[in-house]
Amino acid sequence: MTTPGRPGDLHPTPERVRLANGLTAVLQPHDAAEVAAVQLWVRAGARDETPEEAGLSHFIEHLLFKGTPSRGPGVIDQTISGLGGEMNAATSQDWTYFHVVLPAARLDTALDILADAAQHAAFDPVEVERERHVVLEEIRRAEDTPSAALWRVLSRGHFGDHAYGSPSSAPPRPSAACRTRPSSTTSTAPTCRTTRRWWWPGACRPPRVSRP
Repeated sequence: MTTPGRPGDLHPTPERVRLANGLTAVLQPHDAAEVAAVQLWVRAGARDETPEEAGLSHFIEHLLFKGTPSRGPGVIDQTISGLGGEMNAATSQDWTYFHVVLPAARLDTALDILADAAQHAAFDPVEVERERHVVLEEIRRAEDTPSAALWRVLSRGHFGDHAYGSPSSAPPRPSAACRTRPSSTTSTAPTCRTTRRWWWPGACRPPRVSRP
């Protein structure tokens, strides 16, 4: 465990804590504003997908905040925005990352929402279909962006058939990696085997918490 930096340091030393469940938490003091930022990093990305799962890590990233058994569709977004915060996520070849920023006094809310979404995402069929169109539009926009198109060409040329040669986003095919099962809270709850394979404590990078 490292020693936290002194109050007022521009770049205080992060404190690294290994939790009993296998997760590693990194805490870094932040004095510039009365806000808390919570991040979850999962050590899985596009390179970990099989050909049948292409684009699924990016798709899961889009779906994670779309609802849980205790927070219906739209509730997470309404809660975060209602408290003056923001949330976002990103997918690369090597990792998937999620973050929530809220007033420092609501740090517990940020942690609870991120933990709930990561462990209990509902993958509601209606939301899955709606978000599939969002992802397709995002892919179309990327194809119309010269810098993004050039990056894809360079990646294919350099990495060839390696996973790094394919983009992290692909047209989502959720049926290829999801099945439905009965649930006590929803009539059908798609369960992605990809999520179960990747999302265990040892696969999660440190959730970074930054607060005053």
